[in-house]
Amino acid sequence: MKQKSSYDIKNNLMLALLSGIILGFSFPPFQFGIIAIIGFVPVFILFESIDTYKKAFRYSYFAFFVFNLVACYWIGGWGSEVDIFLMISGIAVTFFHPLFFTIPFLLFFAVKKNLGKNYAFLSFPFIWVAFEYFHSITEFSFPWLIIGNSQSYSIYDIQYISYTGVYGISFWIISLNILIYLVYSKFINSEPSFTTLKAILMIAAIVLFFYLPALVSRSILMDYESGKNKIKVAIIQPNINPWEKWKKSKEFEQVLDLLEMSKKIDKEQKPDLIIWPETAIPFYIRLSSRADEMATIRRIVDSSKLNIITGAADIKFYNNQEPVPASSKQSKQTGVAYDSYNSIIHFEPNTEKYQIYHKMKLVPFSERIPYLDAYPFLVDFLEWGVGISNWGIGKDSIIFRLPSKKLNAGGEVMETKIDSADRMQKDISFWAMICYESIFPGFVSEFAKKGAQFFIIVTNDSWFGNSSGPYQHNQFAVLRAIENRRSIARCANGGVSSIIDPTGRMVSKTKFMTKDILVGDVEINEKITFYSKHGDIFSQICLGISILFIISVLWVKFFDIRNKFLRYKNEQNN
Repeated sequence: MKQKSSYDIKNNLMLALLSGIILGFSFPPFQFGIIAIIGFVPVFILFESIDTYKKAFRYSYFAFFVFNLVACYWIGGWGSEVDIFLMISGIAVTFFHPLFFTIPFLLFFAVKKNLGKNYAFLSFPFIWVAFEYFHSITEFSFPWLIIGNSQSYSIYDIQYISYTGVYGISFWIISLNILIYLVYSKFINSEPSFTTLKAILMIAAIVLFFYLPALVSRSILMDYESGKNKIKVAIIQPNINPWEKWKKSKEFEQVLDLLEMSKKIDKEQKPDLIIWPETAIPFYIRLSSRADEMATIRRIVDSSKLNIITGAADIKFYNNQEPVPASSKQSKQTGVAYDSYNSIIHFEPNTEKYQIYHKMKLVPFSERIPYLDAYPFLVDFLEWGVGISNWGIGKDSIIFRLPSKKLNAGGEVMETKIDSADRMQKDISFWAMICYESIFPGFVSEFAKKGAQFFIIVTNDSWFGNSSGPYQHNQFAVLRAIENRRSIARCANGGVSSIIDPTGRMVSKTKFMTKDILVGDVEINEKITFYSKHGDIFSQICLGISILFIISVLWVKFFDIRNKFLRYKNEQNN
C-alpha cells in the first residue's frame, strides 16, 4: 500500500511538473503559444485522484511554482550586477506568487466535490477568468502571467480582444483544455457511452472551437480601416547601465547625452515628438536646487525646437495645510514630509509650462510595499541600493496634449498655442504609461476612453539583462494595442524599443542592449473599441457567474451540514 502511495505521489508530481513546463514555455520569447491549449490537461488528470483540499493546494501550488519559475526566472535580476532587494523581491515573487494560482483550483475542487465533475468543468473557465481579473486589481497585483498573454505572437487570431480584453483569450484557452481533457478521459477510460460517433462529434467541436477566434478575428480585421492621420516620433534608446545611472557624478551627464542624441536626429525626419525612457532624468529636476540643470534643458529644448516626453524622478513636499499620507517619507534634514514619484514630464519648446504624470501602478515590493499606508512603519524597510525606494502612488490620470500643426500661406509649419481653449480640442492627445503599468488591461483601456489617441510606454528593462523579461514585456504591449486599437510607441532604456500599430503588428523595433534611435510614424486613432468603452465587463460577467457557482457550493454544503446535524440529533434522541 505504501508503494502504491509513493507511486501516486511521484505520478502526481510529474503531472504537475508537466503542466508548469508547458505553460511556462507557452510564454514569450518562446513562440510556442499554441501549447497552452494542453497546459492544464495534466493538472486535470492529476485532479482525478485528488480527494482533499490539502492535496489540491499542494499539487496546484507545485504546478504553478514551476510555471512561475520557467516564465519569470529573470525577476531577481541574476546578473553580474545585482541589488539585494531586487533579489529578495524576485525570490518572494517566485515562492509567494504561485499561492494565488491555488485559489481557482481550490474552488474547482470545491465545485467538483459538492456539485459534481460536470459542474466543476463547466464553472472552471469562469472561475479562472474571474481569478485573473480579481488578481489585477489589488496592490499585490502581478498580472504578468495572465494565460492569455501567451498568445501575443498570434495577432491575426486574437483581434476579438478589442471586445473581451486579453481575458477572452484566457477563457478560450481554458475551455479548449477542458474539451481536450474530456476527450482524453473518455478515450483512456474506454467508457461504454463514448461511442465512435460521440468521439467524432467531440473532436469536431474542439476543431471548431479552436478555429473560431481566428475566423472572428479575420472578420474584425476586414472591417478595420487604418487612420489617415499620423505623427512622427523619435524613440531614443541610450542603453545606459541601470546600476550606474543613479550615481551622483553621472546624473546630469546622461541627460546631456540624451539631449545630444535628440539634437542629432536627421532634420529631414522632423519628429513631432521625441521620447526618452523611464527615469531618463534620475533626479528631482523640478527642485529649486536643480534650477541650473532645468535651465540647460529648457535652453536646448527651445533652441532646437524639441518636443520631449521623458521619464523622471519627481518629489512633492507636504505643507501644514494638506493631509499627509501615512506612507510618506520624512526629510532627515528638515523633518518635512514628502513623497517621491516615478514620473513622466512633457517638455515643449518656448513655454515654461509642462505636463507631468506620476506612476499609478507600482511593482509590489520592488517599487513599493503593498498597502504601505496601512503599515507605515515599513516605509524605511525597502532601501534599494540604486534608484528610489517606496515610490508614492500617483493620483491624477493625465492625458498629455501635443499641439497640432497647420501650414501658413508660405507652406511653413506654424505651431498652435497649447493654452488656446478653442484649439485644445484639435490638439493630439496621448497617454504615456510607465513600465509595469502596460500589463494592466483595464487600467490602460481607461485612458483610451478618456481620449488618448495613441499610447507611449517608457520603461527600463535593462535590470534583467538579456533574459526573457524584456522580450515578454515588449510582446505584452501588442495586446494593449489590439484591445484599444491604439498605436504604441515604446521607449526602453536598453531595449526592446518598438512601434506597434493598432492591429498589434510590430512595425519596427530595436535590438536589446544597443544604443539606438528609432524614428517612425504613429497612427492617430479616435475610435473607441468596445473594450475601451466598457472595460472588463466580460471578466466581471465571469466573476458574477463564478460567484453563483460558489454560492451553490455553500448552499449544498449548508444543507449537508444541516442534515448531518439532524441525523446526529435523532441518533441522540433515540
